[in-house]
Amino acid sequence: YARWKKSEYTITYTLDGVEIMSEQVTHGEMPTAYQTVEDQGKPATEQYIYTFDHWNPAIAEATADATYEAVFTQSLRKYLVRFQNWDHTLLNEQQVEYGKAAQAPADPPREGYTFKGWDREFNNILADLTVTAVYEKNKEEPIQDGIESVGTQADCRQAEKVIFNGTLLIILPNGRIFNALGAEVR
Repeated sequence: YARWKKSEYTITYTLDGVEIMSEQVTHGEMPTAYQTVEDQGKPATEQYIYTFDHWNPAIAEATADATYEAVFTQSLRKYLVRFQNWDHTLLNEQQVEYGKAAQAPADPPREGYTFKGWDREFNNILADLTVTAVYEKNKEEPIQDGIESVGTQADCRQAEKVIFNGTLLIILPNGRIFNALGAEVR
């Protein structure tokens, strides 16, 4: 008796022209290992991520040895850029494509300080980045009441507020007392 065996073919899978795997497939059957290549994908780089698109040529029943090339589309990778205030509170966060610039939020206010800018550049994003607001302390100038100096801004921030006989009084650390209109009381 003659025994017949169906022919088997070598199916090879390549990525960027390099063989990544192969399998033996019986004549007339569909290859299956290609799904592993699709699932593993193409590794991302710092600049790009890759998404499987198709096989070239399209996967077909085995009728001869065949080679299939995995085709991936590339897109610029996005990185997280966080803008934070001096106290690490989040001001803004955004996804920025590789090599592009982030957009700074509005200059954040801080009492007693002047906003000077940001602690690092963010016009060429190559990785996740945290950017922190930088301030300069304002000079404390005396508050004027007529000709005399009432006190510094620090004195006013430390002032004690008291209501006496229905009138708001402000008592500075130096002992001077003023009403709500800024007139000295004594």
